[in-house]
Amino acid sequence: MSLIPIVLLGLVLARTLQVQIRNQALTSARQLAALVARLDIQPQLTPDDLSQGLTPERLQRLNEVLHAGLVGEEIARVKIWSRDLHVVYSDDPELIGHAFPSSDELEEALDGRVASEVSDLTKEENVGDRSYGKLLEVYVPLTFPGEPAPAGAFELYLPYRPIEAAIARDSDRLYLVLLGGLALLYAALFRIVATASRRLRRQADRELRLANEERDLALRKAAVIATVSHEFRTPLTIIEGVSKTLERQDLVAGAGRSMLDSLRTASHRLDDLVEALLAAAEGMEREAQVQRRSVVLSDVIHAVIDRLSSLDAGARVRVMAIPDGDAVMSDPALLKPLLRHIIENALKFSPPGSAVDIAIARTSGEVEVRVRDRGPGIDPEFLERAFDPFTQGDQSTTRANRGLGIGLFAARKIAELLGGRVELRRHPGGGMEAILHLPDSNEDRSLGAADIDAADAAAVGS
Repeated sequence: MSLIPIVLLGLVLARTLQVQIRNQALTSARQLAALVARLDIQPQLTPDDLSQGLTPERLQRLNEVLHAGLVGEEIARVKIWSRDLHVVYSDDPELIGHAFPSSDELEEALDGRVASEVSDLTKEENVGDRSYGKLLEVYVPLTFPGEPAPAGAFELYLPYRPIEAAIARDSDRLYLVLLGGLALLYAALFRIVATASRRLRRQADRELRLANEERDLALRKAAVIATVSHEFRTPLTIIEGVSKTLERQDLVAGAGRSMLDSLRTASHRLDDLVEALLAAAEGMEREAQVQRRSVVLSDVIHAVIDRLSSLDAGARVRVMAIPDGDAVMSDPALLKPLLRHIIENALKFSPPGSAVDIAIARTSGEVEVRVRDRGPGIDPEFLERAFDPFTQGDQSTTRANRGLGIGLFAARKIAELLGGRVELRRHPGGGMEAILHLPDSNEDRSLGAADIDAADAAAVGS
């Protein structure tokens, strides 16, 4: 096994951790300076000292306090700035009362934030600091109690050599620990690589066995789904019956009406899901139960849209029906969940507020329902598996669209029960287009025309 990746990893980790050690050392130094400024120096000052300057007596008293124990090994020098950038106090008397150009760090302190920089000995106010060597300048806001904004700022100079020494000492310890850790890592990886070939051979046999187990599990899962779905029917029937009774007899009013509507919407959604699960689990065994009659596709589509209010379907879905009628011979009990899965899938995988277009058209011997979304589309490699049960393009636990992954699978199964089929295509204008093909016949058209004529006659008679 090559050492190059381990060495590169060690260099990256060493550099990253060294930066963290340096930042931690500077943070500790800033915290020390801030404590000294606020607890030891600020109590000696008044607002008049910042606005009018220190009197000779107060200047002498402040000097005595600072040099009695504060200024020394840990704090090399002290300056106090007013908001107008004048030096109110400095242990160099020649700087007191003079104004100097501001710096980014001083501006931050005057805005209320602690800031720091390594001293620039070329600055005019730092010429006298050259004898100290490199210093860490820490700027601390000077805010008096009850004042909304800082009246000035402290500038404390800390010797940088002890900070550099602490960084170097901690870095050396880090390198030793890192070197030992990488050595252990290399040893562990070497052992893993040595045994990988044996594991791969065993894995091939295990995957073959798992494939057979997954097939058996899929069969058992289908049986469980069918059983559970059938068991859902009884409570769903009760919920639907109770909600209809409450609505019909006006037993719910006011705010309760919206709750009742939500209850019925949820029961309809669950009913559609049960129907899809049954279709997915039972497949062609249900073909004998299909009850065909004349169904107007646009009416079914609008009924589905009404049930998808939680996805704002009424405002987002645009339906374009054919002018000569869109009746087909089909089973509305199966057609509704079929169309719901296709339309809901398009709404879920499109950006919020984007349109979903539905076009109905007749072709040779078929009626096509095209549902186009504005989503990101499906990866071509996944397109072949989009209709597989319990499968989604994004399998992560943080995916935006939750679900069982059976919508398209159930749609295809129901379409097959109705003698049709469903296919997916990438639309040239972006997004995906689901195309539902349903069988068409002259009987469908004549029945559809009869339905339209009957509706027109009823309208005239009324």
